[in-house]
Amino acid sequence: MKSVIFALFLVYLLIVRAAEANENIGLGLDRGSSGTIAAKQQMGIELANDPNGPGRRRRAPAENEDFLKHS
Repeated sequence: MKSVIFALFLVYLLIVRAAEANENIGLGLDRGSSGTIAAKQQMGIELANDPNGPGRRRRAPAENEDFLKHS
């Protein structure tokens, strides 16, 4: 019971502070499952094309050589 009251108190503080700062509260409910997948895809594309990012994933050359030897 105390944990529920504490959680409600934290939510209340979040709402009060957001109202004081004139900000909207984002609870993650504005985007559905397909929107989340599309957002992750877009972030991955942006990271792959970013010059300072990790780049795109490439397979190790040893795997490709083994595949070519057996064919």
